[in-house]
Amino acid sequence: MEKFFNNLLPGAVIHRPGGEIVDLRSIPSHSFDLYCDGFKHLTLKPAAEELFTRLSKEKLQELIDRKKLEKQTEDVKILKKALKLKTSKTSEGNSKKQQKDSESK
Repeated sequence: MEKFFNNLLPGAVIHRPGGEIVDLRSIPSHSFDLYCDGFKHLTLKPAAEELFTRLSKEKLQELIDRKKLEKQTEDVKILKKALKLKTSKTSEGNSKKQQKDSESK
């Protein structure tokens, strides 16, 4: 996960509501889930755009909107790239499917 996330509080241990303890002495293995749940002590590295293409377009847009409110402009840029990648992959997949359907007719 170190490839995808920056730690804003290195060395800290965060106690989250519900009793969860997040150890930030290193990048947590569940950083993706933490980030998606709104954990504010992690930011994105450019390589994260590929990681976030696994989310739905709706979830990506929610994250973009949240990060805009938090003024995390670099994260917004990376998430927008992920959304663009996802959109291009979806349209590419649809055109291949259409091509395959027309060939089988």
